[in-house]
Amino acid sequence: MKAASGWTPAWAPVPVRTGHILVPVLCALWVVAVIWAIANGPRLLAATEQQAAIEMEQENQDVCERLGVPLSSERYAACAAELKGVRQNHEDRLNGHAMSLI
Repeated sequence: MKAASGWTPAWAPVPVRTGHILVPVLCALWVVAVIWAIANGPRLLAATEQQAAIEMEQENQDVCERLGVPLSSERYAACAAELKGVRQNHEDRLNGHAMSLI
């Protein structure tokens, strides 16, 4: 703030100009994030899907064994297929609920 005579008092705050550097820095960070996502996204997605498949197979074994169908049984494949159908029905219901909210 300048006084009427044109001088600036010593206690006046010095304006800080960060806008001229802030936008390019944010743009550079955004570009780095996009490049990282493009480079690592498929690998991370594949690892997540693989982990989900391992967990589902373990759940299949646990549930089927609780129902009296061990992994070594001839009926295990049918039990696991039935569980897959239950999961698919559940996912379809969730998707239907989500679509009704849109």
